[in-house]
Amino acid sequence: MDYRIIITTVANESVAMYLADKLVELKAAGCIEYLPVRSVYKWNGVIEHQTEFQLIVKTADINLTREVLRKYHPYKIPMIMEIPVEYNGKFAHWLGS
Repeated sequence: MDYRIIITTVANESVAMYLADKLVELKAAGCIEYLPVRSVYKWNGVIEHQTEFQLIVKTADINLTREVLRKYHPYKIPMIMEIPVEYNGKFAHWLGS
Protein backbone atom coordinates (compact mmCIF):
# COMPACT_ATOMS: atom_id res chain seq x y z
CA MET A 1 0.00 0.00 0.00
CA ASP A 2 1.02 3.58 -0.66
CA TYR A 3 -0.12 5.34 2.51
CA ARG A 4 -0.33 9.12 2.29
CA ILE A 5 -1.91 12.11 3.90
CA ILE A 6 -3.15 14.60 1.33
CA ILE A 7 -3.82 18.19 2.34
CA THR A 8 -5.87 20.49 0.17
CA THR A 9 -8.13 23.51 0.63
CA VAL A 10 -11.52 24.55 -0.75
CA ALA A 11 -13.63 27.69 -0.52
CA ASN A 12 -16.23 26.67 2.05
CA GLU A 13 -17.67 23.92 4.22
CA SER A 14 -20.27 22.69 1.74
CA VAL A 15 -17.55 22.16 -0.89
CA ALA A 16 -15.38 20.42 1.72
CA MET A 17 -18.25 18.07 2.55
CA TYR A 18 -18.93 17.40 -1.14
CA LEU A 19 -15.29 16.62 -1.92
CA ALA A 20 -14.90 14.50 1.22
CA ASP A 21 -18.04 12.53 0.34
CA LYS A 22 -16.77 11.94 -3.23
CA LEU A 23 -13.37 10.75 -2.01
CA VAL A 24 -14.89 8.29 0.48
CA GLU A 25 -17.69 7.17 -1.85
CA LEU A 26 -15.21 6.39 -4.64
CA LYS A 27 -12.83 4.65 -2.18
CA ALA A 28 -10.11 7.19 -2.85
CA ALA A 29 -9.85 7.89 0.89
CA GLY A 30 -10.70 6.03 4.06
CA CYS A 31 -11.03 9.01 6.36
CA ILE A 32 -11.07 12.78 5.97
CA GLU A 33 -11.08 15.59 8.47
CA TYR A 34 -11.86 19.15 7.45
CA LEU A 35 -11.56 22.38 9.36
CA PRO A 36 -11.67 26.13 8.74
CA VAL A 37 -8.33 27.86 8.12
CA ARG A 38 -7.16 31.34 7.17
CA SER A 39 -5.13 31.50 3.96
CA VAL A 40 -2.91 34.32 2.68
CA TYR A 41 -1.76 34.17 -0.94
CA LYS A 42 -1.17 36.30 -4.01
CA TRP A 43 -3.67 35.91 -6.87
CA ASN A 44 -3.59 38.09 -9.99
CA GLY A 45 -1.10 40.43 -8.32
CA VAL A 46 -3.24 41.01 -5.21
CA ILE A 47 -2.56 39.65 -1.72
CA GLU A 48 -5.67 37.76 -0.62
CA HIS A 49 -6.80 36.88 2.92
CA GLN A 50 -9.49 34.19 2.81
CA THR A 51 -11.21 31.73 5.07
CA GLU A 52 -11.04 28.31 3.45
CA PHE A 53 -11.61 24.75 4.57
CA GLN A 54 -8.60 22.44 4.76
CA LEU A 55 -9.13 18.75 4.08
CA ILE A 56 -6.80 16.17 5.61
CA VAL A 57 -7.24 13.08 3.46
CA LYS A 58 -5.96 9.66 4.59
CA THR A 59 -5.42 7.26 1.71
CA ALA A 60 -3.84 3.94 0.81
CA ASP A 61 -4.35 4.43 -2.95
CA ILE A 62 -2.61 7.64 -4.01
CA ASN A 63 -3.28 7.14 -7.72
CA LEU A 64 -7.03 6.91 -7.21
CA THR A 65 -6.95 9.87 -4.82
CA ARG A 66 -5.11 11.99 -7.39
CA GLU A 67 -7.61 10.98 -10.08
CA VAL A 68 -10.63 11.89 -7.95
CA LEU A 69 -9.10 15.22 -6.88
CA ARG A 70 -8.29 16.12 -10.50
CA LYS A 71 -11.89 15.41 -11.47
CA TYR A 72 -13.79 16.97 -8.56
CA HIS A 73 -11.58 19.69 -7.01
CA PRO A 74 -13.23 23.02 -7.90
CA TYR A 75 -10.13 25.25 -7.90
CA LYS A 76 -8.42 26.18 -11.16
CA ILE A 77 -5.04 25.66 -9.48
CA PRO A 78 -5.62 23.51 -6.37
CA MET A 79 -2.97 23.07 -3.70
CA ILE A 80 -2.57 19.33 -3.22
CA MET A 81 0.18 18.36 -0.78
CA GLU A 82 1.15 14.69 -0.43
CA ILE A 83 2.89 13.44 2.70
CA PRO A 84 4.04 9.80 2.88
CA VAL A 85 3.13 8.23 6.23
CA GLU A 86 3.19 4.97 8.13
CA TYR A 87 0.04 4.08 10.03
CA ASN A 88 -0.32 1.72 12.97
CA GLY A 89 -1.18 -1.85 11.93
CA LYS A 90 -4.90 -1.95 12.65
CA PHE A 91 -5.58 1.46 11.14
CA ALA A 92 -3.45 0.66 8.08
CA HIS A 93 -5.37 -2.59 7.60
CA TRP A 94 -8.71 -0.78 7.89
CA LEU A 95 -7.59 2.01 5.56
CA GLY A 96 -6.37 -0.44 2.91
CA SER A 97 -9.51 -2.57 2.97
